[in-house]
Amino acid sequence: MKQILALAFKDLTLARRDKVGFFFMFIFPLLNAVFFGTIFAGQANSDAMAKSRVAIVDLDNTDASRAFIADLDSTGDLELSSHDSTDAANRAVLASKIDAYVAVEPGFGASLARPFWGEPAAVTVVIDPSKRASGEMIRGIVTQQAFRQMQRAFSDQSIMQDSAREGLASLNNDPDVPPLTRAALSMLLGGLDSLSQAIPAEGADNENNPMANWEPVTVTLDTVQRPKKNKDMPDNAYAITFPQGMVWGVLAAAATFAISLVVERTQGTLLRLKASPLGWTRILAGKALACAITIMFVLTLLVVIARVVFGVEPVSIPMLIVSMLCATACFVGIMMLLSVIGRTEAAVGGMSWAVLLIFAMFGGAMIPATFMPKWMQGVSKLSPIRWAIDAFEGAIWRGWDIGKMSAIWLVLIAIGTVCFALGTLLFRKLDSASA
Repeated sequence: MKQILALAFKDLTLARRDKVGFFFMFIFPLLNAVFFGTIFAGQANSDAMAKSRVAIVDLDNTDASRAFIADLDSTGDLELSSHDSTDAANRAVLASKIDAYVAVEPGFGASLARPFWGEPAAVTVVIDPSKRASGEMIRGIVTQQAFRQMQRAFSDQSIMQDSAREGLASLNNDPDVPPLTRAALSMLLGGLDSLSQAIPAEGADNENNPMANWEPVTVTLDTVQRPKKNKDMPDNAYAITFPQGMVWGVLAAAATFAISLVVERTQGTLLRLKASPLGWTRILAGKALACAITIMFVLTLLVVIARVVFGVEPVSIPMLIVSMLCATACFVGIMMLLSVIGRTEAAVGGMSWAVLLIFAMFGGAMIPATFMPKWMQGVSKLSPIRWAIDAFEGAIWRGWDIGKMSAIWLVLIAIGTVCFALGTLLFRKLDSASA
């Protein structure tokens, strides 16, 4: 029994001395729990959640449309802004500056004043197709407030009377209406005129108002349109999900090569290579090249499968190739840095995936950024995964211009360069210390 206890104590002591292993066993699970707890706590408390950023485009510009916008703003559920045109709002959605825009269509106010004929009052909600869940939430809020305008109109005695009488006048002046139809509609509109006199005046108690629940308003949910040169927006969910799949392929390759590098170091393979005329520079360059080739192969394979099997047509093949190269450079550098964060294969393997999973959490590869608290959305910009996803999405379906894409590419290359330089420096120091 004493021997068993001694062995157990020895293993516990070794585990305590292995700082990387200790972190992976205890600290990382805690961070994981706190991360998801923060998100789910934010869902329970709507005030902690980031509000959806919605632009309003008032194409009607009437008292009714302005009242609708004021009611929408009063809910406090959306972060509202305004745009002068749908083209400007469309560009803002494509650039991820807003999550959606709400277009109050022309004739909104007139339709509310003529609820018995003609087209219903129309509102269009246009969303980023990658944020379908939040789009449905926005649509629900908009629908509620649009119906409120209709209920308000039907609760107004003067509006009801004017609407019924205008309908009668229009009917009497239309010679194409068949006699039987004219008689039926005249009786209906005349009855509505009489009924409107029983409706309480505006501001009165409408509890018993028989028309208070009439809701002929349409709220349409649509997806954002690309610029005219890219007007064929694919109705294909795989165009949205494949960038996330591509990122996971990159992560797997980076972690695998980071572990292989430490295995070669612990087993003496690198030491034997060092004794050859190659030198450290060529040895590390060869490892980086092998990692880069693997990542590019994985990305190319996924793009081919997306195109051939799922019909995903990238907006720009040249931009997609550049995005793949920049993402490869970024994660080759990260691989080099990950390979020196521990001395053992287990430590590097565990810590590599811990770091990469944290990047994935904050970068939007696991949970869409739109469901994160606002402060967490800002933090996500520190994750290289966020930049890689933006690079892939920009070339595959968002149709971003060369200026925006160039900024993303520069960030990816900068991250990769810094990580590779730091990893190489630490690798040489680690080798000198072991020698």
